[in-house]
Amino acid sequence: MNWDLCMFCQEAKSERSKQKLISVTSFNVSNNVLACAHLDNKMRFLLAGVSDLIATEGKYHKNCMSTYIYTTKKAKQDIKHTDLAMIFLCQELQHAAEEKQILQLSTVWNRYCELAEETSTDIPQCYVSRRSSFKDKLQSKVGDLFHFTQPLHRPTVEREPLLVSIKYIPVVVAERVYDDTDDSDLQTMQTYQPEHEFLSLLHVALRIRGDIVAHPGHKGFRVSTDDAIDCVPDSLYMFLNLLYGGQSLIEDSDISYEEAEGVRQTRVLSTAQDIVYGVNSEKKWTPKHIGLGSTLHQATRSKKLVELFHKAGHVLSYEEILEMDTSLAESTLKTMNAENGAVLPPNLLEGKFVHFTADNIDINDSTLDGKNTFHATQVAAWQRGSAPDALLTDLCRSHKSTFKVPEVMEQLKPVNIIEGVSAPVFAQPIDTRWYTPTQEDSETAQEAWASDTAFLVTRQESDTRCSWTAFNQLVSKSDPEITTVGYMPIIQAPAHELDTLNTVVQRCMHISAQLGQQYTVLTVDQNLYYKLMDLKWSVPEYRKQLIPRLGGLHIAMNYLKVIGQHMQGSGLDEIWIESGILGRNSAEHAMSGNAYNKAIRAHKLTFQAAVATVSSSSETEGFRTS
Repeated sequence: MNWDLCMFCQEAKSERSKQKLISVTSFNVSNNVLACAHLDNKMRFLLAGVSDLIATEGKYHKNCMSTYIYTTKKAKQDIKHTDLAMIFLCQELQHAAEEKQILQLSTVWNRYCELAEETSTDIPQCYVSRRSSFKDKLQSKVGDLFHFTQPLHRPTVEREPLLVSIKYIPVVVAERVYDDTDDSDLQTMQTYQPEHEFLSLLHVALRIRGDIVAHPGHKGFRVSTDDAIDCVPDSLYMFLNLLYGGQSLIEDSDISYEEAEGVRQTRVLSTAQDIVYGVNSEKKWTPKHIGLGSTLHQATRSKKLVELFHKAGHVLSYEEILEMDTSLAESTLKTMNAENGAVLPPNLLEGKFVHFTADNIDINDSTLDGKNTFHATQVAAWQRGSAPDALLTDLCRSHKSTFKVPEVMEQLKPVNIIEGVSAPVFAQPIDTRWYTPTQEDSETAQEAWASDTAFLVTRQESDTRCSWTAFNQLVSKSDPEITTVGYMPIIQAPAHELDTLNTVVQRCMHISAQLGQQYTVLTVDQNLYYKLMDLKWSVPEYRKQLIPRLGGLHIAMNYLKVIGQHMQGSGLDEIWIESGILGRNSAEHAMSGNAYNKAIRAHKLTFQAAVATVSSSSETEGFRTS
């Protein structure tokens, strides 16, 4: 060591702040530096045999001393957890970063195991069982020195994480882009020394541009992460992945490393798709430009805003979006029935049960002059199971930006009945025993009773008291398929008109027949249900095939209203108010069946409190008797 220079950086002046040297003049400073030397591999060797820095005329820069104190203080905190192997490993990795090395995570892990054996350090079990925990620890320790990355287009078993020195990133990009280096040479990858920095960047840019032009373009209108990855060349993805780094995503936020990796990949793919779209003179569409452009146009209906984003290179042009919408409309209307205007959604499959819903779409229900209002009817079909994968893959852009809606879609099917005078018509006499089975005769009732009893016992006995919904999620054995929704074109007429409802019924029945389904189940709200029953009882065809259904929400609200009328004057609403469960206005709404969420919560708590009071012995038979 040259004692005329800074004992930490071995330089006369600090490179960052040009600070002057300060001599060690107190035993306190000398003892602190020597006491912490064993926590720093470099200083441990440089200060070996030194016992007094005043006598040796030691000198230092103020910022060098601060850095030394900070790093050793951090090392002290790590020592409390007895992970000396990690401390020494970080010291070696710091030297490797200065040497501009690339390391495989498995190599670093083997070195850590060797250091743990040398220092008699117990390896944490989480590192052994889950290697990503060891990676996350390294990320927090040496994330400012290395960039953690892994190849994108490789099988999962071959995606070995790499530690790339940040100082070596430009060299890595140049070497990996236009040299086919074998994967086995990653650890011993030779440092590339470009003759001219600009020439190296030029080679990289031309190679990446060539890959972009040669890469196959995106087909169809499907938008997903996999589609975005497929339209981005591997060289462009690696370049942007190294360029973004990713450290800033986890240093200034509380998100986990996995979440930060997801955010970084989203940003890399977003930038990469902009580059692909721009390099190919806007001829190759990408999932981002399709999805973002369509969403922006649908949400704002603003041509100026779409063109503004297009000029920035983020979305398709306004004309291209119109052409895409026209292509979607043309594809959808290929299944239109020329008689009633029914359109079969392309994502529905034959042979699976389909269920329909219909409701109003009201925008600006009423205005002072009665203008600028919008009243329409939306119909949707629901089916268990995922939609076909090729739904949007085979579509191509249309050459037209406008589309004329067929007149049959705007025509309503009139029905000549008088509302409210139709008498109920049943296929066979009603037997009240259908609706009043005993618990012993109904397996569903027995299962419901057992589930209710288990929930009440759990609420009374368990320290962790889960809600009714959470309890049913835990005990449920069913794993239903994802639901596919098929939207049909809206009907530009209010849903409460009988002609509109008749049109909805005819179109739904036609789709049911196309899918091989005999009956048509149509769910509506309470305002439309009684009108739909009028239609069913008045039209003979509907009596056999149409099954109107009141929505579950409205059934529950009516049931809550009946309970409120039955308990009127019992003091139930006063109990809710005095206990602080509900306010006075909320209690009135709950008793009338309007405030659904609040009413359900209040009745659940009331029922549980009543059971706890009556069944103090907590016996299952006691619950049943009560």
